[in-house]
Amino acid sequence: MKTCISLVCVFSMINKCLALDFLCNFEDHDCGLINTNADAKWVRKYDNIGERRGFFLVVDAVESNNNVATVKTPYFSSNEVARGCLSVDYYINGVGAYELRIDGEDFYRFNIKSVSESYIYWRSAQIDIDLSFQDIKFYFIAKTNNIGRGTIAIDNIGFKRRACSVP
Repeated sequence: MKTCISLVCVFSMINKCLALDFLCNFEDHDCGLINTNADAKWVRKYDNIGERRGFFLVVDAVESNNNVATVKTPYFSSNEVARGCLSVDYYINGVGAYELRIDGEDFYRFNIKSVSESYIYWRSAQIDIDLSFQDIKFYFIAKTNNIGRGTIAIDNIGFKRRACSVP
């Protein structure tokens, strides 16, 4: 059984408002995201990461002990549209932070984006999604290794039922 989320949120980060169907900034809760691995977990925590202070979902490479942490969103209804846009802020830093992968799932699971470069600041991604008129959910997968310390974090997950280029 699919659980669909259809929320209307307005978010302003750089004095520019974007109308989103879903937005999670983790300030008040985890927005219904669910950890799917027992060995390594994404943790909602208040921290100062990459010169940003607030609540984020975080995977610490040492605490995850060379495992993969996966969190998934609920299903989002396509509302019979063909295109969607996923936006997310992400942070990857340290030799122990190996990769952040984002997958989508409608009938099948597929890779949307993989990032393995380490940065000292947050990065943002806006990714056009082919909905093919199907409901969709997303997976955020943090891969760590046992080389040393590292952090992978996500914030400001947004989803809208139109292409990223359409306001």
